[in-house]
Amino acid sequence: MRVLAGLGLADTIIQHDNGIEVPAISRYDSSGSFLGKVPHVSKERYGYPSLMTTR
Repeated sequence: MRVLAGLGLADTIIQHDNGIEVPAISRYDSSGSFLGKVPHVSKERYGYPSLMTTR
Protein backbone atom coordinates (compact mmCIF):
# COMPACT_ATOMS: atom_id res chain seq x y z
CA MET A 1 0.00 0.00 0.00
CA ARG A 2 2.95 2.34 0.61
CA VAL A 3 3.99 1.99 -3.01
CA LEU A 4 0.46 2.84 -4.11
CA ALA A 5 0.49 5.82 -1.72
CA GLY A 6 3.73 6.98 -3.34
CA LEU A 7 1.94 6.91 -6.69
CA GLY A 8 -1.01 8.81 -5.23
CA LEU A 9 -3.36 5.81 -5.56
CA ALA A 10 -3.79 4.51 -1.98
CA ASP A 11 -6.70 6.76 -1.04
CA THR A 12 -8.51 5.92 -4.28
CA ILE A 13 -8.18 2.19 -3.64
CA ILE A 14 -9.17 2.47 0.03
CA GLN A 15 -12.30 4.44 -0.88
CA HIS A 16 -13.20 2.21 -3.86
CA ASP A 17 -16.66 0.69 -3.49
CA ASN A 18 -15.73 -2.95 -4.11
CA GLY A 19 -12.72 -3.17 -1.76
CA ILE A 20 -13.27 -5.02 1.51
CA GLU A 21 -11.06 -5.04 4.59
CA VAL A 22 -9.93 -8.53 5.56
CA PRO A 23 -8.24 -9.68 8.78
CA ALA A 24 -6.79 -12.87 7.23
CA ILE A 25 -6.90 -15.18 4.21
CA SER A 26 -7.45 -18.93 4.53
CA ARG A 27 -5.56 -21.22 2.16
CA TYR A 28 -6.81 -24.57 0.82
CA ASP A 29 -5.23 -27.17 -1.44
CA SER A 30 -6.75 -28.44 -4.69
CA SER A 31 -8.81 -31.07 -2.85
CA GLY A 32 -10.30 -28.48 -0.49
CA SER A 33 -8.27 -29.39 2.60
CA PHE A 34 -7.45 -26.48 4.86
CA LEU A 35 -3.74 -25.56 4.77
CA GLY A 36 -3.64 -22.58 7.07
CA LYS A 37 -4.52 -18.97 7.67
CA VAL A 38 -2.36 -15.97 6.72
CA PRO A 39 -3.02 -13.03 9.05
CA HIS A 40 -2.91 -9.55 7.59
CA VAL A 41 -1.23 -6.55 9.10
CA SER A 42 -3.14 -4.03 11.15
CA LYS A 43 -4.10 -0.54 10.08
CA GLU A 44 -2.89 0.76 13.44
CA ARG A 45 0.62 -0.62 12.89
CA TYR A 46 1.14 0.34 9.25
CA GLY A 47 -1.34 3.13 8.64
CA TYR A 48 -3.25 1.24 5.94
CA PRO A 49 -5.90 -1.48 6.07
CA SER A 50 -5.49 -4.89 4.42
CA LEU A 51 -7.85 -4.81 1.47
CA MET A 52 -9.07 -7.23 -1.15
CA THR A 53 -10.27 -5.71 -4.39
CA THR A 54 -10.59 -6.58 -8.05
CA ARG A 55 -7.66 -5.97 -10.37
